[in-house]
Amino acid sequence: MTLPYMIHTSISHTLKRLLKIILPLWLQVTIRKKLWSKIYNEGRDGERESKRILKYLRKGNVKKVVIVYDNFSSPPTFGDYFLLVMFARYFIARGVAVSFLIVDGEYRLDWSALNEDETKNLVARYVQTANLLLDPSLATVEVITSLKLQARIRGHIDQGVDVPFREEVINRTQIYRHMFNTLSPLCFESSQRCVDRFLLSFDELERKVVFKKPEQPYITWHVRHSEKWGLERNNSNEEFLQIYDRLKALYPHHAIVIVSDEVGCFRFKELASQYDLNLLFSKDYSNSLLGDGGLILGSDYLFVLRSGGMGVFALFSRLPSELIIEPGAVVPWRHERLTSWATDNQIFRYSNRKKEIWPTLGVMDKSNSAPRKP
Repeated sequence: MTLPYMIHTSISHTLKRLLKIILPLWLQVTIRKKLWSKIYNEGRDGERESKRILKYLRKGNVKKVVIVYDNFSSPPTFGDYFLLVMFARYFIARGVAVSFLIVDGEYRLDWSALNEDETKNLVARYVQTANLLLDPSLATVEVITSLKLQARIRGHIDQGVDVPFREEVINRTQIYRHMFNTLSPLCFESSQRCVDRFLLSFDELERKVVFKKPEQPYITWHVRHSEKWGLERNNSNEEFLQIYDRLKALYPHHAIVIVSDEVGCFRFKELASQYDLNLLFSKDYSNSLLGDGGLILGSDYLFVLRSGGMGVFALFSRLPSELIIEPGAVVPWRHERLTSWATDNQIFRYSNRKKEIWPTLGVMDKSNSAPRKP
């Protein structure tokens, strides 16, 4: 089941590179403008929904919200799913009850890269993640079919129950792409106390998840090696070696923990052995995604170049970080800050700017959290 999708992904990436060479510059600029227009419109959709939500919350007549993650219109990726969990967590931080629904049984094309057991295991991890990160006194988590969802939505027309992005939910179109553009204005208009409850911390994950923390001071570096999808987000050997050298220069007294899945850790352990690199690996300290998140939040800094979805743990926390990524439909809140709650030591840059893809944020001075040279 995986081979057709792998071939499709490889061809798509190759085609993109060829088009950059073949197409004249003026046509490339036109295409980029249209793409940015689409991203801008999606950003406005998120902003409009945030205004609607704030209006209802301020009136005080929202007793419960229904948050829906539909596998039919969403990818089998942890990072995108995590956005909906954090969306639900925002309402809980406001003291509003949440019904969190995962619609299962029908799948988007990219789910074909998983076999039946892998699909069941991923959905089970989805449920576990929501149960761990959403306060059980205010949240329920349920896996349902589309037919049951439609009946549930019709039953929620009563006053006091709100379904964010109701039309998208009914029409089964993706909503995960709107999450940052919705959450940034929501948090900007919320109290600091609410935002603090909404964000993740090491202390919270340490209480809820099993993992070991290295004894010495350490930083984390998220890398991926996938042969199923997103091949263009894998780090090359050359990039890996250059990033390693820069991180060692910036953090000479810290261990470096590679955060990846089993496949990634195995791949980069081989590379570390080949080039005699001094690295630790997350799978020696954690056997779960949330455990990996705990390792990230227990570190002094996270670096990401493209890679996968583990950067969400830094994005939804106060952890110093540099994320060199392509954020899709996200409209950055301001220059080098992806979200409204990002601090000055939480840096975002586009990964297509080749001269700006390297680590730059040195050891943090805890007295003022401003970066300084090592």
